Amino acid sequence: MNSAMGPLSRSSGGGPAGCSCAIKLRQLAEERGIGLRIILFERKDFNLHYNQCVGVLSPPIEKVLKEELSISIPQELIKRKIMGYHINSDKSEILLRSNDEEDPTYAVRRVKFDKFILDEVNKIGIEVIHSRVTDIEFIDKESRSEVKVYSESGTITADVVVGAFGLDEGSLHMFEDSTRDVGRYVRPRMVMHTFITKIHPASSEFINDKLGDIIHAFLLSSLPKIEFGAITPKGDHIIINIAGEHVTSLDLENFLKHPAVAKFLPPSHENIDQLVSYKGHFPTSPARNPYGDRYITVGDSTGWLRPFKGKGITTAVMTGISAAKAMINHGISKNGLDAYAAECEYLTKDYPYGTLVRFCSNIAIKTNYYDFLIEYAKTEGRLARIFHDSVSGRRSYKDILFEKGNLPLFAKLGVKFAGNLVGR
Repeated sequence: MNSAMGPLSRSSGGGPAGCSCAIKLRQLAEERGIGLRIILFERKDFNLHYNQCVGVLSPPIEKVLKEELSISIPQELIKRKIMGYHINSDKSEILLRSNDEEDPTYAVRRVKFDKFILDEVNKIGIEVIHSRVTDIEFIDKESRSEVKVYSESGTITADVVVGAFGLDEGSLHMFEDSTRDVGRYVRPRMVMHTFITKIHPASSEFINDKLGDIIHAFLLSSLPKIEFGAITPKGDHIIINIAGEHVTSLDLENFLKHPAVAKFLPPSHENIDQLVSYKGHFPTSPARNPYGDRYITVGDSTGWLRPFKGKGITTAVMTGISAAKAMINHGISKNGLDAYAAECEYLTKDYPYGTLVRFCSNIAIKTNYYDFLIEYAKTEGRLARIFHDSVSGRRSYKDILFEKGNLPLFAKLGVKFAGNLVGR
């Protein structure tokens, strides 16, 4: 037991974030000759349970998995290699091809990806307990600090706990309550609600002919509650998702009926009442105190996702790896874990720029400005590149906004936008 909260000697922490953290901890511990016991709690059985996620692996996940965790994505896991994005407004559309051979985007079945990375955890001998954590208790007794983790299958004592629970309501409440005296974790204040459904066309030829290897994104002024929607082709089915602060299942139905969307769907989609939809959400603001003495959060629970383009799986993996490095190299006190925040500044410092992009996008939707923007992007390559980089998550919002030559373009677009408002 490490009472001084120095470099880690024992830990517990599931999903891509928790698994990535566990694998990196094991690798670093073996490099340093540390006898580290790692315990991972995973309540889901990925042969039975599903994760309500579109299942898109955004750059640079392939590179990160290979270079940081020595993991290669199996070809059978990849349902499609995404070759571009088709941006649609109510009346306009543009196809933006990708040239990311070294940093591709993949469509996968999320539950299969989660099972794959958990299998990697099992391969290297990390202890996995298939049980739900019910409570956490931080103890400081006679200078012997420890964390008790209570689960449905028993109790374990650890040096530090890693919160890799996404936005699970019960886990959020438990973490907020249990960390009250050691840093006071507070969940992300704002979330984006999502609805997801899938359609199985009669044949895979429909997907190849109608959708290809392209993600079709929609920014529709006629459905202003939907901040964005998308159709993502997989192997034998299509995933449709919408997102917005106040969207409901009725908005999903209206989205599926919209002419700009319906033309990409098979005739079977007309039986909307028979489609099964799933509700989810992802954070659009950072958590407060995402780490403290003897605890650290990773993935969605940090709220460090891109505010408009989530990149949830990629962010989960990258924060898990960064957390492991901080715990091994700098200790498990809040001061030591400041190294975690420092390594993830590329996420946290991009938050205000992403929020600005989301704000401007919502204004463009509500004022029917996307029709003009998309038409303008057909002749203005710089704007087309901005669209592509924003929707793909290829670059940070700050880099997109402040790329040389972009500010004059934004000024020109602002003048045109003001003129359109006056004209209306």
